[in-house]
Amino acid sequence: MDAITAPMNTASGEFIGTGDQLGLPDKLSFLVSYGEFFVAVLGNKGQGKSLLIEQMKSELHGVCPTAVIQSGDLRDNDLLSLLGRCFELQQAGEKRGLNLEQLVKYASDLRDQGKKPVLLLEDAHLIKDKLLANILSIVERCNIGLVLFGLPSLRKKSSIKKYDSRFYFCQLGALSSAELRSYIRRSKPQDLSLIHISEPTRLLSIS
Repeated sequence: MDAITAPMNTASGEFIGTGDQLGLPDKLSFLVSYGEFFVAVLGNKGQGKSLLIEQMKSELHGVCPTAVIQSGDLRDNDLLSLLGRCFELQQAGEKRGLNLEQLVKYASDLRDQGKKPVLLLEDAHLIKDKLLANILSIVERCNIGLVLFGLPSLRKKSSIKKYDSRFYFCQLGALSSAELRSYIRRSKPQDLSLIHISEPTRLLSIS
């Protein structure tokens, strides 16, 4: 799928953008929870990926079960159990293993209720290709919504290329100072004189 551009974030914790970039957390949340595609959010350090995860969690709260997993928590031999704990199918320390069919049934029962479990995976570029391929296979089999967050190099992984037609790629980029000032004039004109803008703009700095 073609990439879509995305907005930046402010130091106060608000994700911003202009034009079709406005409301990205809501748009991505809707896409992953009701659509048939996976999503990969690509951006360099400091471009708002972690903030976007938090805002997507908020958007999805009460709408569908949502799990957030750090790449460092993943182990190939514990993947199903980790998903079970994150979706509260298992308790921490529970010795009973979770099998794939149980996860399939869980997702199927939710689908009958018009819901879909969603997995937000942070720093996905750090995951080994074999493990990432296993994750993609499981979420596809179970019909789990998936959003990968990582550096642009994530798209070069062979496991991602294999599923390329299933992905929407969201490339984060810096706003120009003119775009940012336009946003501030529309939404927070009282703060315009307090804000220092650097070029290219990634973050707002408020005095």
